[in-house]
Amino acid sequence: MSRFAQHFSELLFRVRGVRYSRAWIVDRLRDRQLDRELGLESSDRRSLRELGIDLPESVDYQPVSYSDFRVILNSITVTPDDVFLDLGCGMGRAVCLAAFYPFRSIIGVEISPELCSIAKENIARIRNRLRCSDIEIVNANANAYDIPPEVSVVFFFNPFGGAIMSAVLGRVAESARQRPRSLRLLFYGTAAATVFRKEAERYRWLRFCTELKLPTGAAALIYEVNGASV
Repeated sequence: MSRFAQHFSELLFRVRGVRYSRAWIVDRLRDRQLDRELGLESSDRRSLRELGIDLPESVDYQPVSYSDFRVILNSITVTPDDVFLDLGCGMGRAVCLAAFYPFRSIIGVEISPELCSIAKENIARIRNRLRCSDIEIVNANANAYDIPPEVSVVFFFNPFGGAIMSAVLGRVAESARQRPRSLRLLFYGTAAATVFRKEAERYRWLRFCTELKLPTGAAALIYEVNGASV
């Protein structure tokens, strides 16, 4: 899907979901307030063009909703053995919020060196308040990143689609094939959630678990990776 098509589909989603518009606006304002309270810099959107990145199937940076993300993580069981991976972590808001949960370690992967630098600064600002202190930010292209064998939760906030997403899902499958384990995949987005669900149906090793309808109008799709079917 082209970048224009991505923006148009998101706009159309918002127009059709007028009842969510007020909730979405209030949520954005609340997020800025929470950023200030925590001392984070993660609210401003950044276009790929601003960041000097030319990847038509990638999506411009925007931060995950604080409230939506908490609903998503509260819907799964997190243990001290779990390792969280955010592919397309941007300024690190989801990484920082995940660190308030008892993950063993957390990894954020981001293609933009500038956003990686901001993510690291954000982590440093609140590190002494976090439950998980083992956090790593990796500057890499997600479709060339090997999923570590200890990762048990993979999070996508609509970072890319098309061939890039297919390649990344292939790497998730390869990781599960090499080391069969409990592995959950969480996808969060608005109009893109429908696109991702259709993409996921192509893979028999991805077992759909549930869809969370969130107050902002976004949706979260939760899958389990069936290593035996990879």
